[in-house]
Amino acid sequence: MLREKILLVDDEPALSSYLEEVVRDEGFKVRKAQSGVEALSALEEEAFLFVITDLRMPEMDGLELLRRIKERDAQIGVIVMTAFASLETAVDAPSPAPWTISQSRSMFRKFKWCFAKRLRAST
Repeated sequence: MLREKILLVDDEPALSSYLEEVVRDEGFKVRKAQSGVEALSALEEEAFLFVITDLRMPEMDGLELLRRIKERDAQIGVIVMTAFASLETAVDAPSPAPWTISQSRSMFRKFKWCFAKRLRAST
């Protein structure tokens, strides 16, 4: 597998470290950002296959980050995650149908599938 890079954006260091471990175990390089502003700077510096971002963050939330990323490059995959989901948040997200609760339980397995699919599309 190519060592593609994933950008993890989360202001919670413990969760960010856990996600970093999971993504690295799948064979990806990881760069972390602690805010949406930091993530946008990272996107200016290098290319990423995917961005995985928390929804609730200070300064810029995950949906605003998603919008700004898609304005710059519609091809970058973006996964917005949260422990505080609501129907209103899901409806506000500019994406195909959001994952259901049952689908989110297997999120990490789906990450692997999403990453593999994105890799095939980019090569």
